[in-house]
Amino acid sequence: MPLTGYDEDVPGWNPEWMERYEEHYGYDPERARELLREAGYEGFKTTVVIAPGALDEAAEISEAMIDMWRDIGVEIHIEDREYQW
Repeated sequence: MPLTGYDEDVPGWNPEWMERYEEHYGYDPERARELLREAGYEGFKTTVVIAPGALDEAAEISEAMIDMWRDIGVEIHIEDREYQW
């Protein structure tokens, strides 16, 4: 089961969502590049701020997102910051 943050234990759950997950939300870098081109973007730059300590999983989540964005042509600048409560 894909990690969605929403599952069958949550009120309002519709079991058909998981049957359609890949079609609607699956990882498709080529389609993402097409959508960016349709929106007028031919790649762009952005900064990602990583603050280790915010969540135990923050660094891993950030790395996965950065890899996926790079796959579709986004140029990433990584800025490390100390997490502050």
